[in-house]
Parts: sequence; structure tokens; C-alpha cells
Amino acid sequence: MKLLKWFLFLFYILVVGYIVFFARRRHIIVWHDGLVNLIPVVRTIESFQSEATGRWNFFSNLFGNVALFIPLPFFLASLFKVANEKYILVISLFISALIEGAQYAWRVGVPDVDDVLLNVLGAFIGLLLWNTILSNRYAHSLLNKLS
Repeated sequence: MKLLKWFLFLFYILVVGYIVFFARRRHIIVWHDGLVNLIPVVRTIESFQSEATGRWNFFSNLFGNVALFIPLPFFLASLFKVANEKYILVISLFISALIEGAQYAWRVGVPDVDDVLLNVLGAFIGLLLWNTILSNRYAHSLLNKLS
């Protein structure tokens, strides 16, 4: 079972890496320093109100960034035995900031502080789901059998 968890974790890392650095929409962006967003929330609100970016782009960015980090707490807790919820959120913050820094350094994508906030929100939701699963006696006993 542990091998399956590691396989799923590797698959998760590859999917996140592809989405963040290699997805087709990343290559149509003409990179310039004006893309970098260091002011929280303002650009996201402007994106929602903008006709140019469109609602699909707004919602895919919003929910995509959240969804991207929902699985992370499961892997941190089950593979790396990180039990402290604050540590999980700090690790999520660090990983997200690292991704945004790499986007800036490699001039790929759009480095955005809002992405970091949304990623950490996704990790928080993942923690809530993880705790919900663990509070369910049946799911908890099933997880123990699978470990």
C-alpha cells in the first residue's frame, strides 16, 4: 500500500509541475515584469470584473489554484508523517511560494501572490477533508488497514 501512496504522490507532483510550468496556456503568455503581482486580492478582483480576461479564466484560476493543493495534506500526513496542522499549512505556503519564485526566475506563467493565498486555502480545505475522514470511524479503520 505504501508503494501505491508513493506512486500517487509522484503522479501528483508531475501533474502539478505540468500545470504550473508546462501547460499549453503558459506558452502563449509574453512574459514581462508587469505580470508579477505582489499586491494581494486586487488583481483577482480586477480579473473578475474584466471583460478581457473572461469569467472562465477567472474561475479556472480561482478554483484551479485551490484544487491544486487540496491533496497535499493527505500526502504530507500519510507519507511524511506530518501531523501538526500548522506545519502542513507552513509547508504548503513554502511550496507555493517556491513555485511562484520558480515561475519568476524561469519567466514561465504569472507569478502572483494571490496564487499563494489560494494554494494555502486549498491545503486548508484538504486538512478539513482529512480530519473529516479521520473522524469517521469506518474510514479511520479502513485507513489503518491500508497502511
